[in-house]
Amino acid sequence: MIFLFFIFVEISAKSYATKENEPEEFLSTEALVYKHILTDYASDVRPGRSKYDGGPIEIMLDLYLFSILGISEKQEQMVTSGYTTQTWTDDRLIWDPDSFNRLSVISTKASDLWKPNLILYNSDDGAFKAYSQETRILIGDLAGGNVQWLPPALFKSSCSMDVKLFPFDRQVCNITFSSSTYDKRDLVFKINGDVTVDNGFMESEWHLKYCPASTSVRTTESGEEFSQHTFSLYLERKPLFWILNIIIPIMLMFFLSAGVFYLPVDSGEKMTLSISILLGQTVFLFLLAQRMPETSLTLPLIALYLLFTMCMVTLSVILSVVVSNVHYRSTSTHMEVLPGWMKRLFILRIAPKVGLYRPNIEGIILPTDNKRRKAHSAANFDDSCFSADSDPADFPAPRSSKAKPLAKELKPAIEAIHFITEKLRLEDEQEMVEEDWKYIALIIDRCLLYIYSAVCLIGTLVIFAQRRMTTEDPNWMQDKLCYTCINFPETDGC
Repeated sequence: MIFLFFIFVEISAKSYATKENEPEEFLSTEALVYKHILTDYASDVRPGRSKYDGGPIEIMLDLYLFSILGISEKQEQMVTSGYTTQTWTDDRLIWDPDSFNRLSVISTKASDLWKPNLILYNSDDGAFKAYSQETRILIGDLAGGNVQWLPPALFKSSCSMDVKLFPFDRQVCNITFSSSTYDKRDLVFKINGDVTVDNGFMESEWHLKYCPASTSVRTTESGEEFSQHTFSLYLERKPLFWILNIIIPIMLMFFLSAGVFYLPVDSGEKMTLSISILLGQTVFLFLLAQRMPETSLTLPLIALYLLFTMCMVTLSVILSVVVSNVHYRSTSTHMEVLPGWMKRLFILRIAPKVGLYRPNIEGIILPTDNKRRKAHSAANFDDSCFSADSDPADFPAPRSSKAKPLAKELKPAIEAIHFITEKLRLEDEQEMVEEDWKYIALIIDRCLLYIYSAVCLIGTLVIFAQRRMTTEDPNWMQDKLCYTCINFPETDGC
C-alpha cells in the first residue's frame, strides 16, 4: 500500500514538472505574456519612481455610482453602491505587442499585482475597505505598463447632517479615499473628472444635484502628509413623502384646534377636543425623534413647526379654561355683576365687529303687560288698608262702586306675595347677570377664534418661508453634469 502511494506521488511530480516546463509553442499568447511579465514579479514591492521626474506614482481615481441605497439622518451615514476606477503605471509590466501577436491588453487576478491599498477614509462601519471583493486587473502596454482596476463596493461613509430645513434640506456627503501605507512622497491622486452616474441611477428619496471631485493633503500628528481624493455628492431631498404623511396631517390638526373657540361651552367638549389634538401631535413628535440625530445642533424645520403647533394648542387649552370660567360666573359664586366698562367694551363695541348681535329680551314683553303688572303689584298695597282704627273715609277712593276694603285676614297672604315677588325679582336679576357673563364669554370665544386662526396662518407661512429665505449655496447653482451628461450624452458640454 505504501509502495503504491510513493508511485502516485512520483507520477504527480513528473506531471507537474512537465506542465511547468511545457514548451512555449504549446502556450497561448496571453499565457506567454503573463509568463513574460510576472516572472520574478513581487506584488508587495511598490513600482519604481518615474524615470523622468523622480516623483511619486500618480493614481487616477474615478468613482462610478449605481445608486444611493440609503441615507440615515439619525446615524449620519450614507450607503452607496458602485465601483472605483484606479489607474496607474507599473514599469515592470511592459512587453512588446509585436512579439506577442499584437496582444496589448491582458487581465489577471488582483492579488498577483501591486495595488495602491486605498481605504475609505470616512468609513462609518469601521472596515475602511474601498472594495468588497477582489476582481481582475487589466494590464495594457499601449501606455507602457498601464494598469487599471475596477473593484466594486458598497460604500458606507459618514455624512454630517444639517437638518435645519428638514424635510426641505440639502446635504453634502463626501466619499473620501486615501492610502494607508504610502504618503504623498510615494503616491498622489490626480483628478480625472467628477463622479460618473449610471444611466439607471436610483435616487430613492434624494435628488443628486452636483458631484465634483477634489484632492487634498491630510497631515497626521507625526507630521506625515498623505494625499487623499474626495468625491462630494450634493443632494436635495424629495419632500413629497413628508408633506403627505407628516406636514399636511399636522396642519389639519393645527387648524382643527381653532374650532375649540367655535364650540359652545355648554357642550362640555372644549377641553376634550384640545387635549385629543395635543396627544395626536405628541405622536408626530415621537416619530420625528426616531428620525433625527441626537447630535444635531439645530432644530429641524418640521420639528419647529410641530413645537409651535403644540404651544398654540396648549394655549388654546388655557384659554378654554378662562372662557369656561367667564361663562359660568354668577352672583352666587363670584358675588359680582358685570362691570359697566365691560358692557360698553364687549357688548357695545366688540360684539358688532365680530358679527354678534344680542336679542332685546326686554322688548319681547308687551308694554300693556308691564302696566298691568304694576297695577296689580303687591307693592301698591298700603298697610293702612288693614288698620283697625282707620276711618273708612281715610281709604283711597274706590276706583269703582264695586271696590270694597280688604279684610285684615288677607295681610299674611299679601306678605307672602311680597316675598315671592322679591324672590322672583332676585332670580331674574341673577339670571340676567349669568346671561351677561355667558354673552361676554361668547364674545371672547369669537374674538379668540379670529385671532387664533390668524396666528395659525401667519405662523405657518413664516416658518415654512424660511426655506425660501435661506441663502443659496453657489455650488447648488452649477451645472448638473454628473447626472445630465450621463443620461443625455448629446448635451452640449458633455
